[in-house]
Amino acid sequence: MAMTLVLTLSLVFIPGTVQRVRANNFVEAATEIHRNYLDGNLPLQCRSRSPEVVTDWFAGKTPFHFQLPISQSVPEGKALYWLTGARLVSYKGNAAALVAYETPTEKISLLVASSKSVAVAGGEELPSDGLTFHYRSGANFEVITWTNHGLAYALVASVTGSPQHSCLVCHQNMANRNLVEH
Repeated sequence: MAMTLVLTLSLVFIPGTVQRVRANNFVEAATEIHRNYLDGNLPLQCRSRSPEVVTDWFAGKTPFHFQLPISQSVPEGKALYWLTGARLVSYKGNAAALVAYETPTEKISLLVASSKSVAVAGGEELPSDGLTFHYRSGANFEVITWTNHGLAYALVASVTGSPQHSCLVCHQNMANRNLVEH
């Protein structure tokens, strides 16, 4: 009887534990890649402020289709964040996309990998527009992870503020900006 209870509890709790460990691995990898980028150990391979140019640069370089959102133009001097470029990195032995953004004082990175090799879970959960974002803060960085259309994302920044504020990195010029701000 006791063995049956232990087996049942293991089957219930182990998958959740494994998922949390895999999710923590993705967050740790994204944070380490971000640190290496900040330290100059991962220079950008594509330098551009154009989402179209960066998207085209990744074509055929990753095992997944990746496309940056095309934003509406912003009046000069009104942008909070600027796309600066991209590079290929490795996550679990597979090519992954690293997209870089900047503010006047900060560098921000977005790690994108196939969700087949990534678990996204844990942290403070923030549902928005049909997606669930997982927000973590610690080790001098804020990390937001989510999945969408077969891809897993980890946005890493030292920017402080609300978790929703970090989402404006990609969505500051988008028509759905008001969903992110609220």
